[in-house]
Amino acid sequence: MSFRWGLVLLVGFVWVGSARAQERHRNRWNPVELQLVGPMQSVLIDCGKIGSTRIGLELLPGEKRGLQVPLPHPPGFVDASADVSIAGGGTVGWPRELGLEAQARGGASSLPLPVIPNDVPILPISGLLGLAGLVLLLFFLRGRSRVLAGVSIGGSVLLFAQIGWTSSQDGGLVRIIEMRGAAPWGVLDSAMDSMEHKPGQRIWLSVKPVASPLVWEVNERGGGWSMVAHSKGALLRKMYSELPGMRTLDAELNAIGNLEQVWVREASGLWTSRGPWALGLELPSTVIEGLGPPSWLVAALPQGPTIWVARFAPGVRPLGGGNPATETWLRVRLDA
Repeated sequence: MSFRWGLVLLVGFVWVGSARAQERHRNRWNPVELQLVGPMQSVLIDCGKIGSTRIGLELLPGEKRGLQVPLPHPPGFVDASADVSIAGGGTVGWPRELGLEAQARGGASSLPLPVIPNDVPILPISGLLGLAGLVLLLFFLRGRSRVLAGVSIGGSVLLFAQIGWTSSQDGGLVRIIEMRGAAPWGVLDSAMDSMEHKPGQRIWLSVKPVASPLVWEVNERGGGWSMVAHSKGALLRKMYSELPGMRTLDAELNAIGNLEQVWVREASGLWTSRGPWALGLELPSTVIEGLGPPSWLVAALPQGPTIWVARFAPGVRPLGGGNPATETWLRVRLDA
């Protein structure tokens, strides 16, 4: 095979890899509305390598139920005649895609999203395709030492640039809340392997590595519904918004919950520690210089505005019941 064909193959690998790389920013929460008619015990919507949605419910003959469920990818890619399996002999009215206007990606955060700790490097599928193309090209270039050296160095740089990050161990659910005055709070939840979802909530869900299959489990529970996203060995990150209600936080009053530790960054750019901040009290006046918050939480924050960072005391649930977090952090931009 000639050198020219080697270049053609490399371009092909890069093109396919680039197309797959674009998938890393897609939402893995794609809600649809189904009309279910019994008899029925369960429904499986098989999305192939992308994942699936499994619905567990009991419907009597002729009983009807409207249900909103998430899919791991847009419903337009699902073949209703081939990909939907029904246990019990009922029917599924397929489907009505729900609008995502209220689900603003990134609207839940005006500050850069942090990367949770304990990360290890991974190479996405686009990088693996590029690696295969590079190996083939190096094979075709054997005997051309100068060209071979240049291609090797350039290919290595490109592959290194594609390296991503994923959590190396399961540390439970890490939650970060961002406050912006009276505006809705932005919330980022991060967890390994699985994550619970509140029915009816608008979210943006990402999975890393991006090629990991995602399984949505939907089941009846106590008169309501439980929805859990599963992706073995993957990092799940969910972004959404919460209304603050009466919960507020300013220098005069902590009306949000007991904070185990508070850090303040003034306009000078220096971080200081203020120690714990109890519910119902004002911001502590004690200043300990030179002690800042964890670097993974404040990396790439904009310079200039005053920012508070805090860790909630164990057992405090600022968002109320539901899916409790192993640890909860707070970020406040005061000029927002």
